[in-house]
Amino acid sequence: MGAEGYFLPPVQGQCVLGSTYEREPAGQGCTRHGQQQIVNKLAPALAPAVLQPVIDAMAVTVPNAGSRQPVSLGEVGDNGDKAAATRAQGAQHNDAAVFAGWAGSRAVIRGRLPAFGPMRHAPGLWLACGYASHGLTWSALAGDVIAAMLGAEPVPLERDLLQAVAPR
Repeated sequence: MGAEGYFLPPVQGQCVLGSTYEREPAGQGCTRHGQQQIVNKLAPALAPAVLQPVIDAMAVTVPNAGSRQPVSLGEVGDNGDKAAATRAQGAQHNDAAVFAGWAGSRAVIRGRLPAFGPMRHAPGLWLACGYASHGLTWSALAGDVIAAMLGAEPVPLERDLLQAVAPR
C-alpha cells in the first residue's frame, strides 16, 4: 500500500513501512520522530487495527533508562507487549528509533519535479533523476522524452513543461 508513505505486508512477521522527507536531517538513521511521521501519514489509509500494534509500541517508554534497543515489529502484539516495554527504554523526549530499521537519503529537487534531458554544458551527458518517490510515473515520461530527443522525433511534452524538468 502506498500513500504519502508506504506499508508492505509482513514477511516472516516483519512489516516494512517508510518515507519521510526531512529538509535538513540532523543525522542519518532511523528516529522515533521519523517513525511517528510515517505512522501519521499511513493512519488515514489503513484500518486502525493494522497500525495499532505499531502505535502501542511507540507509546511505550520506560523513564530514566540510559539506553534502548529498537523493538522489532515481530515482538509487538498480543504476547509481545511486555517484551516491547522492556526494550523500549528511554524517555519520551528521546528520539531513538522504536523499531529496528534502515534509513537513507534521497535527492529531491526544489519543487519536487524531476530533472531529465541533456546537460547543456556537457554534450553527450543525459540525466534522468530527482523523481522524489514518484519514479514509476516520472521515469516512463522521462524515457519517452529522452527517446524522442535522441531519435529526433516530436517530444511528448510542451515546451514550458520541458523547460521545467530540464537539468540546470
